[in-house]
Amino acid sequence: MRLGNWNTAWLDFEFDPRTGRYSYRRSARKRLRICGFGSVERTLEHGRVFFCIYRSGKRMMFRAGSRSWALDSTDLRLVYRLREDRRSSEFFVLKNEEPEFTCTYRHPLRTLMARIVPTYDNIDFEHDHFLGHLGYRHLPEHDSEVWQDAEEAVQPGVVPDGPSARGLTP
Repeated sequence: MRLGNWNTAWLDFEFDPRTGRYSYRRSARKRLRICGFGSVERTLEHGRVFFCIYRSGKRMMFRAGSRSWALDSTDLRLVYRLREDRRSSEFFVLKNEEPEFTCTYRHPLRTLMARIVPTYDNIDFEHDHFLGHLGYRHLPEHDSEVWQDAEEAVQPGVVPDGPSARGLTP
């Protein structure tokens, strides 16, 4: 399935939800259909981890490395925290308030922009921090018609000239 790259419009991901494998692909997003979005972070605990949100089997899914969760679970919570140093963040996947996945990652260049650009706001923050965007979503989250279902799509995707999935708020 094809996933949009959260941080850049000129690269996307080719992603296999069964294995968790991904690869970068040059983007032609206006012509290609996508099933969701992804981002790679260098975590302190797990090394490079591929994180993504996508639509599959009429459900919204979240994946962190080899683990995945349906976002319509009532006992699931995604939590993002900017650490006190303001140059690193923590991300948690909680199920029944118990940690199922945790990670810490540094991002000194991304926070530099927040410090030097006076107009930096929440929209800029969410563009810079995929996990920050996910950590502030209200769960449970149900199906999104904006993204093509990966189970049914020959070439997954968003209808050309349709609404931007990144601009949606549940």
